[in-house]
Amino acid sequence: REDPSDAIVLKSGLHLDKPLDILFDTKAGTIGTSSLRRIAQLKQLNPEIKIQDVRGNLNTRLAKLDDKNGDYSALILASAGLKRSDFNGRISHQLRDNWYYAVGQGALAIETRVGDTFTLDLLKPLIDLKTTYECLAERTFMQQLEGGCSVPIGVHTSWNNDNQSLLTLEGIVLSLDGRTKVQNKMTIDLNERLVNANIDDSSCPFNYTDIAINQMSDHIVVNKLRNSAILGYELAQSLTELGAKRILDAIKRQ
Repeated sequence: REDPSDAIVLKSGLHLDKPLDILFDTKAGTIGTSSLRRIAQLKQLNPEIKIQDVRGNLNTRLAKLDDKNGDYSALILASAGLKRSDFNGRISHQLRDNWYYAVGQGALAIETRVGDTFTLDLLKPLIDLKTTYECLAERTFMQQLEGGCSVPIGVHTSWNNDNQSLLTLEGIVLSLDGRTKVQNKMTIDLNERLVNANIDDSSCPFNYTDIAINQMSDHIVVNKLRNSAILGYELAQSLTELGAKRILDAIKRQ
């Protein structure tokens, strides 16, 4: 998994000592993004911010940004896409503190046919379990909230530096205007034997989030997969209790 953060990319030739300030200065220009998650977070930071939709692949978006006659002063883009396309130098500021990225952002996956165990066995050496645990927790969280790319749901996953079995998942649900939000975070020790009636071996991971991993014979891995799903499930439940479903239902009615 590449860096999952979002990044501010300033217009070519625009130099700011503190690029983050462009999100708070209403006179600084227009910020380009098509993501409802990013839009909601930007409006939460600055209700008066000017935001304009921007479409196309990465090269097209950067060309629109750098157009001298264009409206954009900056774009919000995924750091992973910029780095993988060798545009590291265009990253003006990475959004990390109090900023939530998309579920699974930065992770690479290979899609296979359902039940194709032969192909899964061939891919087994490529599996990065740390990324799998993160994405399973994130996707379970999103699935329980019945969310997707069309709603402002964000996550942030981290590991305890001293104990790589402690996985923390932070989640947020926002209204489209950023004025209403619910957020929470939870930490689980993946090595523990946790119990949740809604997460069992048959639903984790194959049927729960469509993440398939052919190491189901490894009981330690199975336990960690189950715990990752429990983390996502329980965080979603906590946000539901805080009012996440009301926010999402209101968005669906709009």
